[in-house]
Amino acid sequence: MDKDFLGRMRVELNDLVVKRSKLQSFLNDDFKCSSIGAPERSLLVAQFNAMTEYSDILTARIYLAEKKWGVENAETSDNTKN
Repeated sequence: MDKDFLGRMRVELNDLVVKRSKLQSFLNDDFKCSSIGAPERSLLVAQFNAMTEYSDILTARIYLAEKKWGVENAETSDNTKN
């Protein structure tokens, strides 16, 4: 693993956080959710949960890589607050 890979993981995490936030907004909007059926909503909730777990995993991997290379990045912890 090199520092370029660390940068790619950060970009991936940022993209994931944005997409997860949009999905969360959709799921929290009763009007929008009423336009889809219960099975699809259930799948979207499962997708949201998987995105959350993946975000946690990427955050941990970034933390370990930063620790390994002595890199400090305050953005890493901020990305998971959405």
